[in-house]
Amino acid sequence: MLAPMLPANGPVLAALALPDSYAISNAAELGREGFLAALDGALERGVRLVLFREPGMSDADRAELARRVVARCRPHRARVMVHADAALARAVGAEGVHYPARLLMTLLERPKDLLCAASCHDPRELAQASALEMDFAVLGPVLATQSHPHAATLGWDGLARLLAGSTLPVYAIGGMRPDALAQARGCGAQGVAMLRAVWQS
Repeated sequence: MLAPMLPANGPVLAALALPDSYAISNAAELGREGFLAALDGALERGVRLVLFREPGMSDADRAELARRVVARCRPHRARVMVHADAALARAVGAEGVHYPARLLMTLLERPKDLLCAASCHDPRELAQASALEMDFAVLGPVLATQSHPHAATLGWDGLARLLAGSTLPVYAIGGMRPDALAQARGCGAQGVAMLRAVWQS
C-alpha cells in the first residue's frame, strides 16, 4: 500500500515534472512562419514548455497563431502557456496561463483547471506567486537583455538570494542562454527562460 503524499512534497514533485528550459515565443522578430519553423526545430531538440506571448497581434491573429503552436507542440507532449489570457488558453487547448506581474498582484485566486505561472521581479511578487500556489514562476531580469539593455538586473547573486528557501519552481530570465543553465541551477532555479537564444538552431 502506498503511503499518502505529504503536502510538503507537492512543490518538489511539481518541479520534477517541469523541464529545465522555458521557451518564450518571438514571432514579432522572426515572423509567423519563421517562428513556427524555429518552434519545430526547438521541439525536435527537446523543448517541452512554451510560453505563447505575442502582445502586438490582434486578438484574432493571436488566437490563430496560438492554435498552430498548440497543434505543433501536442505530438511532442510539450506544454503551452498563454500569456495573460486564461480564456484564450482554454479556447486553443493550451495547458496553462502565465500572468505578468501587474496581473499577478491583482489576483485573489488562481484558476484550478489550468497550469499557472507568473512573472516576478522582486520578493513581494515572488511571495504573491507562492501564496497563490502558482505552479512555477520566472524571476529576473538576471542579466542585461537585448530588449532592455539598461534595466536594473538581479545578477546571479541577487537571484540566489531571492531563491534561498523558496519552494516554488522558478526559471531565471533575462539574458539567458542554454549554457547558463548550470549557473542558474546552482542559484536554486529550476532552469532558464529564453526569448531569443532558444530559437537558434
